[in-house]
Amino acid sequence: MKNTVRITALVLALTLALFATACSAPKNAAAPAASSTAAEMSQMFDAHAEEGETSADTAAGMDKGDSATGGNMLPDSSRKLIRRVYLNVEALDFDSLSASITQQISALGGYIEQSEISGNSYRREGRRYSHIVARVPKAKVDEFIGTVGELGNITNKQESVEDVTLQYVDVESRKKSLKIEQERLLALLEKAEKLEDIIQLEQRLSQVRYELENYESQLRTYDNQVDYSTVTLDVNEVERVTPAEEKTVWSRMTTGFQETVYDIGEGGQNFAVWLVVNLPYLIIWAVLILAVVIVLRKVKRLAMGDTQKLHRKKWRKDLTELDNSADDNSPKQ
Repeated sequence: MKNTVRITALVLALTLALFATACSAPKNAAAPAASSTAAEMSQMFDAHAEEGETSADTAAGMDKGDSATGGNMLPDSSRKLIRRVYLNVEALDFDSLSASITQQISALGGYIEQSEISGNSYRREGRRYSHIVARVPKAKVDEFIGTVGELGNITNKQESVEDVTLQYVDVESRKKSLKIEQERLLALLEKAEKLEDIIQLEQRLSQVRYELENYESQLRTYDNQVDYSTVTLDVNEVERVTPAEEKTVWSRMTTGFQETVYDIGEGGQNFAVWLVVNLPYLIIWAVLILAVVIVLRKVKRLAMGDTQKLHRKKWRKDLTELDNSADDNSPKQ
Protein backbone atom coordinates (compact mmCIF):
# COMPACT_ATOMS: atom_id res chain seq x y z
CA MET A 1 0.00 0.00 0.00
CA LYS A 2 2.94 2.30 0.76
CA ASN A 3 4.42 1.82 -2.74
CA THR A 4 1.03 2.46 -4.35
CA VAL A 5 0.66 5.77 -2.53
CA ARG A 6 4.16 6.83 -3.55
CA ILE A 7 3.63 5.90 -7.20
CA THR A 8 0.29 7.73 -7.27
CA ALA A 9 1.83 10.85 -5.75
CA LEU A 10 4.77 10.80 -8.17
CA VAL A 11 2.46 10.39 -11.17
CA LEU A 12 0.35 13.30 -9.92
CA ALA A 13 3.45 15.46 -9.47
CA LEU A 14 4.77 14.55 -12.95
CA THR A 15 1.41 15.32 -14.55
CA LEU A 16 1.25 18.71 -12.89
CA ALA A 17 4.81 19.49 -13.98
CA LEU A 18 4.14 18.58 -17.63
CA PHE A 19 0.88 20.54 -17.60
CA ALA A 20 2.69 23.57 -16.24
CA THR A 21 5.41 23.30 -18.92
CA ALA A 22 2.84 23.16 -21.73
CA CYS A 23 1.06 26.27 -20.54
CA SER A 24 1.77 29.92 -21.53
CA ALA A 25 4.36 32.18 -19.96
CA PRO A 26 2.18 33.47 -17.11
CA LYS A 27 1.32 29.92 -16.23
CA ASN A 28 5.00 28.96 -16.38
CA ALA A 29 5.62 31.46 -13.62
CA ALA A 30 3.24 29.54 -11.35
CA ALA A 31 4.57 26.11 -12.34
CA PRO A 32 7.26 25.89 -9.65
CA ALA A 33 4.65 26.58 -6.99
CA ALA A 34 2.34 23.87 -8.35
CA SER A 35 5.22 21.40 -8.57
CA SER A 36 6.23 22.27 -5.04
CA THR A 37 2.67 21.73 -3.80
CA ALA A 38 2.41 18.38 -5.56
CA ALA A 39 5.76 17.29 -4.15
CA GLU A 40 4.71 18.28 -0.65
CA MET A 41 1.44 16.35 -1.08
CA SER A 42 3.44 13.32 -2.16
CA GLN A 43 5.74 13.60 0.85
CA MET A 44 2.76 14.06 3.16
CA PHE A 45 1.01 10.93 1.84
CA ASP A 46 4.25 8.95 2.15
CA ALA A 47 4.76 10.12 5.73
CA HIS A 48 1.15 9.38 6.60
CA ALA A 49 1.45 5.88 5.18
CA GLU A 50 4.65 5.30 7.17
CA GLU A 51 3.03 6.58 10.36
CA GLY A 52 -0.01 4.32 9.81
CA GLU A 53 2.23 1.32 9.30
CA THR A 54 4.27 2.29 12.37
CA SER A 55 1.11 2.56 14.45
CA ALA A 56 -0.10 -0.84 13.31
CA ASP A 57 3.35 -2.36 13.90
CA THR A 58 3.49 -0.83 17.39
CA ALA A 59 0.09 -2.26 18.34
CA ALA A 60 1.00 -5.63 16.89
CA GLY A 61 4.31 -5.57 18.75
CA MET A 62 2.56 -4.79 22.00
CA ASP A 63 0.11 -7.63 21.38
CA LYS A 64 2.95 -10.07 20.70
CA GLY A 65 4.91 -8.78 23.67
CA ASP A 66 1.93 -9.26 25.97
CA SER A 67 1.40 -12.78 24.69
CA ALA A 68 5.06 -13.68 25.13
CA THR A 69 5.30 -12.28 28.65
CA GLY A 70 1.93 -13.52 29.84
CA GLY A 71 0.24 -10.11 29.55
CA ASN A 72 2.68 -8.31 31.91
CA MET A 73 4.53 -6.13 29.41
CA LEU A 74 3.07 -2.93 30.86
CA PRO A 75 2.84 -2.12 34.58
CA ASP A 76 -0.63 -2.19 36.09
CA SER A 77 -0.57 1.59 36.63
CA SER A 78 -0.30 2.25 32.86
CA ARG A 79 -2.85 -0.33 31.78
CA LYS A 80 -6.36 0.69 30.83
CA LEU A 81 -8.62 -1.58 32.89
CA ILE A 82 -12.42 -1.36 32.91
CA ARG A 83 -13.80 -2.79 36.16
CA ARG A 84 -17.42 -3.88 36.60
CA VAL A 85 -18.99 -5.07 39.88
CA TYR A 86 -22.44 -6.54 40.55
CA LEU A 87 -23.97 -6.68 44.06
CA ASN A 88 -27.23 -8.24 45.25
CA VAL A 89 -28.16 -6.66 48.59
CA GLU A 90 -30.88 -7.37 51.16
CA ALA A 91 -32.23 -4.43 53.18
CA LEU A 92 -34.26 -4.46 56.39
CA ASP A 93 -34.76 -0.68 56.18
CA PHE A 94 -35.17 -0.08 52.46
CA ASP A 95 -35.53 3.70 52.59
CA SER A 96 -32.54 4.20 54.86
CA LEU A 97 -30.28 1.93 52.80
CA SER A 98 -31.26 3.60 49.51
CA ALA A 99 -30.58 7.06 50.92
CA SER A 100 -27.23 5.95 52.40
CA ILE A 101 -26.10 4.42 49.10
CA THR A 102 -26.94 7.63 47.23
CA GLN A 103 -25.08 9.75 49.77
CA GLN A 104 -22.06 7.46 49.73
CA ILE A 105 -21.83 7.57 45.92
CA SER A 106 -21.84 11.39 45.98
CA ALA A 107 -19.33 11.53 48.85
CA LEU A 108 -16.86 9.35 46.93
CA GLY A 109 -17.07 11.57 43.86
CA GLY A 110 -19.22 9.25 41.77
CA TYR A 111 -22.63 9.56 40.22
CA ILE A 112 -25.74 7.47 39.56
CA GLU A 113 -26.13 6.51 35.92
CA GLN A 114 -29.46 4.70 36.29
CA SER A 115 -31.94 4.19 39.14
CA GLU A 116 -35.26 2.34 39.34
CA ILE A 117 -37.55 1.55 42.29
CA SER A 118 -40.60 -0.72 42.05
CA GLY A 119 -42.99 -2.71 44.25
CA ASN A 120 -44.87 -1.94 47.47
CA SER A 121 -44.60 -2.97 51.10
CA TYR A 122 -48.05 -4.18 52.20
CA ARG A 123 -47.52 -7.73 50.94
CA ARG A 124 -44.52 -10.02 51.14
CA GLU A 125 -44.66 -10.84 47.43
CA GLY A 126 -44.79 -7.15 46.55
CA ARG A 127 -41.92 -5.78 48.62
CA ARG A 128 -39.90 -2.96 47.18
CA TYR A 129 -36.98 -3.50 44.87
CA SER A 130 -34.44 -1.08 43.43
CA HIS A 131 -31.96 -1.35 40.58
CA ILE A 132 -29.05 1.11 40.70
CA VAL A 133 -26.20 1.56 38.22
CA ALA A 134 -23.50 3.71 39.83
CA ARG A 135 -20.20 5.04 38.48
CA VAL A 136 -17.58 5.19 41.24
CA PRO A 137 -13.94 6.36 40.94
CA LYS A 138 -11.77 3.29 40.44
CA ALA A 139 -9.62 4.05 43.49
CA LYS A 140 -12.67 4.05 45.80
CA VAL A 141 -14.66 1.06 44.54
CA ASP A 142 -13.49 -1.27 47.31
CA GLU A 143 -14.36 1.35 49.93
CA PHE A 144 -17.85 1.68 48.45
CA ILE A 145 -18.38 -2.10 48.43
CA GLY A 146 -17.30 -2.28 52.07
CA THR A 147 -19.76 0.46 53.02
CA VAL A 148 -22.61 -1.30 51.22
CA GLY A 149 -21.74 -4.52 53.06
CA GLU A 150 -21.99 -2.69 56.38
CA LEU A 151 -25.33 -1.09 55.54
CA GLY A 152 -26.99 -4.19 54.10
CA ASN A 153 -26.53 -7.92 53.58
CA ILE A 154 -24.68 -8.80 50.35
CA THR A 155 -25.95 -12.16 49.09
CA ASN A 156 -24.22 -12.16 45.70
CA LYS A 157 -21.12 -10.44 44.33
CA GLN A 158 -19.71 -10.68 40.82
CA GLU A 159 -16.73 -8.81 39.40
CA SER A 160 -15.06 -8.58 35.99
CA VAL A 161 -12.11 -6.62 34.57
CA GLU A 162 -11.62 -5.81 30.87
CA ASP A 163 -8.19 -4.78 29.59
CA VAL A 164 -8.52 -2.22 26.76
CA THR A 165 -4.87 -1.09 26.73
CA LEU A 166 -4.18 -2.27 23.16
CA GLN A 167 -7.35 -0.69 21.79
CA TYR A 168 -6.56 2.57 23.58
CA VAL A 169 -2.97 2.73 22.31
CA ASP A 170 -4.10 1.96 18.77
CA VAL A 171 -6.75 4.70 18.78
CA GLU A 172 -4.31 7.17 20.34
CA SER A 173 -1.66 6.45 17.68
CA ARG A 174 -4.17 6.92 14.88
CA LYS A 175 -5.27 10.20 16.44
CA LYS A 176 -1.68 11.52 16.57
CA SER A 177 -1.12 10.51 12.96
CA LEU A 178 -4.24 12.33 11.87
CA LYS A 179 -3.21 15.41 13.86
CA ILE A 180 0.07 15.58 11.93
CA GLU A 181 -1.72 15.07 8.64
CA GLN A 182 -4.18 17.84 9.50
CA GLU A 183 -1.36 20.31 10.17
CA ARG A 184 0.32 19.43 6.87
CA LEU A 185 -2.94 19.73 4.99
CA LEU A 186 -3.52 23.20 6.44
CA ALA A 187 0.01 24.24 5.41
CA LEU A 188 -0.54 22.92 1.88
CA LEU A 189 -3.91 24.64 1.69
CA GLU A 190 -2.24 28.00 2.37
CA LYS A 191 0.23 27.42 -0.50
CA ALA A 192 -2.20 25.91 -3.01
CA GLU A 193 -3.23 28.15 -5.91
CA LYS A 194 -5.08 25.81 -8.27
CA LEU A 195 -8.76 25.24 -7.65
CA GLU A 196 -8.42 21.49 -8.11
CA ASP A 197 -5.73 21.29 -5.44
CA ILE A 198 -7.78 23.40 -3.04
CA ILE A 199 -10.86 21.22 -3.50
CA GLN A 200 -8.86 18.02 -3.04
CA LEU A 201 -7.14 19.34 0.07
CA GLU A 202 -10.40 20.55 1.63
CA GLN A 203 -12.09 17.21 1.00
CA ARG A 204 -9.25 15.33 2.65
CA LEU A 205 -9.15 17.87 5.50
CA SER A 206 -12.87 17.36 6.15
CA GLN A 207 -12.39 13.59 6.24
CA VAL A 208 -9.43 13.91 8.62
CA ARG A 209 -11.40 16.14 10.98
CA TYR A 210 -14.30 13.68 11.02
CA GLU A 211 -11.96 10.78 11.83
CA LEU A 212 -10.27 12.87 14.55
CA GLU A 213 -13.61 13.59 16.23
CA ASN A 214 -14.47 9.89 16.11
CA TYR A 215 -11.17 8.84 17.68
CA GLU A 216 -11.39 11.56 20.35
CA SER A 217 -14.89 10.34 21.24
CA GLN A 218 -13.59 6.78 21.58
CA LEU A 219 -10.75 7.93 23.84
CA ARG A 220 -13.13 9.93 26.04
CA THR A 221 -15.38 6.87 26.36
CA TYR A 222 -12.42 4.66 27.32
CA ASP A 223 -11.17 7.23 29.84
CA ASN A 224 -14.60 7.47 31.49
CA GLN A 225 -15.01 3.70 31.70
CA VAL A 226 -11.50 3.29 33.13
CA ASP A 227 -11.61 6.18 35.60
CA TYR A 228 -15.13 5.37 36.84
CA SER A 229 -15.88 1.73 37.53
CA THR A 230 -19.44 0.50 37.00
CA VAL A 231 -21.17 -0.88 40.12
CA THR A 232 -24.62 -2.42 39.62
CA LEU A 233 -26.76 -2.96 42.73
CA ASP A 234 -30.01 -4.89 43.10
CA VAL A 235 -31.51 -4.00 46.50
CA ASN A 236 -34.36 -6.15 47.86
CA GLU A 237 -36.52 -5.24 50.86
CA VAL A 238 -36.81 -8.15 53.33
CA GLU A 239 -38.00 -8.75 56.88
CA ARG A 240 -35.17 -11.13 57.65
CA VAL A 241 -31.76 -11.27 56.04
CA THR A 242 -30.54 -14.51 54.53
CA PRO A 243 -28.51 -16.36 57.19
CA ALA A 244 -24.97 -17.48 56.55
CA GLU A 245 -24.52 -20.99 55.19
CA GLU A 246 -24.71 -23.56 57.99
CA LYS A 247 -22.34 -26.52 57.92
CA THR A 248 -23.64 -28.98 60.55
CA VAL A 249 -26.72 -31.16 60.04
CA TRP A 250 -28.36 -30.00 63.26
CA SER A 251 -27.91 -26.31 62.41
CA ARG A 252 -29.34 -26.93 58.95
CA MET A 253 -32.36 -28.72 60.45
CA THR A 254 -32.88 -25.93 62.98
CA THR A 255 -32.64 -23.26 60.33
CA GLY A 256 -35.01 -25.16 58.03
CA PHE A 257 -37.60 -25.63 60.80
CA GLN A 258 -37.42 -21.96 61.72
CA GLU A 259 -37.86 -20.99 58.09
CA THR A 260 -40.94 -23.23 57.80
CA VAL A 261 -42.55 -21.76 60.91
CA TYR A 262 -41.74 -18.29 59.66
CA ASP A 263 -43.28 -19.03 56.25
CA ILE A 264 -46.47 -20.35 57.89
CA GLY A 265 -46.76 -17.21 60.01
CA GLU A 266 -46.10 -15.03 56.99
CA GLY A 267 -48.74 -16.96 55.04
CA GLY A 268 -51.32 -16.31 57.76
CA GLN A 269 -50.45 -12.63 57.85
CA ASN A 270 -50.62 -12.33 54.09
CA PHE A 271 -54.03 -14.04 54.06
CA ALA A 272 -55.34 -11.64 56.71
CA VAL A 273 -54.00 -8.68 54.74
CA TRP A 274 -55.54 -10.05 51.53
CA LEU A 275 -58.90 -10.57 53.26
CA VAL A 276 -59.02 -7.03 54.62
CA VAL A 277 -57.82 -5.46 51.38
CA ASN A 278 -60.35 -7.37 49.25
CA LEU A 279 -63.24 -7.18 51.74
CA PRO A 280 -65.23 -4.61 49.69
CA TYR A 281 -65.07 -6.87 46.63
CA LEU A 282 -66.13 -9.87 48.72
CA ILE A 283 -69.14 -7.95 50.10
CA ILE A 284 -70.21 -6.90 46.61
CA TRP A 285 -69.94 -10.47 45.33
CA ALA A 286 -71.85 -11.79 48.34
CA VAL A 287 -74.72 -9.34 47.73
CA LEU A 288 -74.85 -10.23 44.04
CA ILE A 289 -74.87 -13.97 44.76
CA LEU A 290 -77.57 -13.55 47.42
CA ALA A 291 -79.73 -11.54 45.02
CA VAL A 292 -79.37 -14.21 42.33
CA VAL A 293 -80.30 -16.95 44.79
CA ILE A 294 -83.43 -15.07 45.92
CA VAL A 295 -84.55 -14.45 42.36
CA LEU A 296 -84.01 -18.09 41.42
CA ARG A 297 -86.02 -19.25 44.41
CA LYS A 298 -88.92 -16.97 43.52
CA VAL A 299 -88.88 -18.14 39.94
CA LYS A 300 -88.84 -21.72 41.12
CA ARG A 301 -91.79 -21.11 43.47
CA LEU A 302 -93.78 -19.44 40.73
CA ALA A 303 -93.06 -22.30 38.41
CA MET A 304 -94.06 -24.85 41.05
CA GLY A 305 -97.29 -22.88 41.77
CA ASP A 306 -98.29 -22.88 38.13
CA THR A 307 -97.61 -26.61 37.90
CA GLN A 308 -99.74 -27.30 40.98
CA LYS A 309 -102.61 -25.24 39.55
CA LEU A 310 -102.51 -27.21 36.34
CA HIS A 311 -102.52 -30.46 38.29
CA ARG A 312 -105.48 -29.27 40.36
CA LYS A 313 -107.45 -28.28 37.29
CA LYS A 314 -106.73 -31.58 35.65
CA TRP A 315 -107.68 -33.47 38.80
CA ARG A 316 -110.98 -31.58 39.10
CA LYS A 317 -111.74 -32.22 35.45
CA ASP A 318 -111.03 -35.89 35.84
CA LEU A 319 -113.19 -36.00 38.96
CA THR A 320 -116.06 -34.26 37.17
CA GLU A 321 -115.85 -36.67 34.25
CA LEU A 322 -115.82 -39.59 36.66
CA ASP A 323 -118.96 -38.29 38.41
CA ASN A 324 -120.75 -37.82 35.11
CA SER A 325 -119.82 -41.29 34.03
CA ALA A 326 -121.13 -42.71 37.29
CA ASP A 327 -124.43 -40.88 36.83
CA ASP A 328 -124.86 -42.22 33.31
CA ASN A 329 -124.21 -45.81 34.38
CA SER A 330 -126.65 -45.73 37.31
CA PRO A 331 -130.18 -47.51 36.62
CA LYS A 332 -133.08 -45.24 35.99
CA GLN A 333 -136.19 -45.64 38.15
